[in-house]
Amino acid sequence: MAWVIVTGRPVHVRDMHSGVNAIEAAAAIAARFKDYETEMNRGERRHPAFAADNHPINVNLGTFEGGEWNSSVATRAKIGLRVGVMPGRSCREVAREIEALVAEAAAGLRGAQARVEFKGFMADGCTFPADQPISRAVSAAHKLVTGEELRPYNALGLTDARHYRLYQGTQATCYGPDSDNIHGIDESVGLASLHDVTQAIALTIAEWCGVEPAPSSRGA
Repeated sequence: MAWVIVTGRPVHVRDMHSGVNAIEAAAAIAARFKDYETEMNRGERRHPAFAADNHPINVNLGTFEGGEWNSSVATRAKIGLRVGVMPGRSCREVAREIEALVAEAAAGLRGAQARVEFKGFMADGCTFPADQPISRAVSAAHKLVTGEELRPYNALGLTDARHYRLYQGTQATCYGPDSDNIHGIDESVGLASLHDVTQAIALTIAEWCGVEPAPSSRGA
């Protein structure tokens, strides 16, 4: 998560042209991220897993705060951004690109100052191969429960499973029920699918970890 904090020069509206509007400056900086988004989605920059996806990297302007009063040129504005990271790239590298973009954009704005803060999650790009043993185990359990082949796909989101694969050298994958509007308005999952997935996960655990005979309930 990145926040860009912009400071202008406040004046009353009667002297508007002598001030620097932080809201207008922040909007101009935010617009520059569209060019960055286009550049990051160029074919030669895509990870092979996203070769068929025309737009794997999203830059989302999620929040915008600013101004003090309708009759004053805004002193301060703050924009909140979520910037995607391509697998194989470091989030720290992307953070440096964001800082450079903001500095360059602010340099072209008359009198506005801008700085970047990074708070909340920062994650390197990650993929979970469909041919790794744990993925094959999940796929086999899914087919056993549902009678259908599991359909792998590339999601343009974030999952905590990345910690195991990127930083612990542990196999990991992401598997769950059918969903609608996930993380959006009126998100939901299918109950039948949830039931199937629960069975498939239980079977995967039993196959992957092994089972032991239950202790006898009879007395000695």
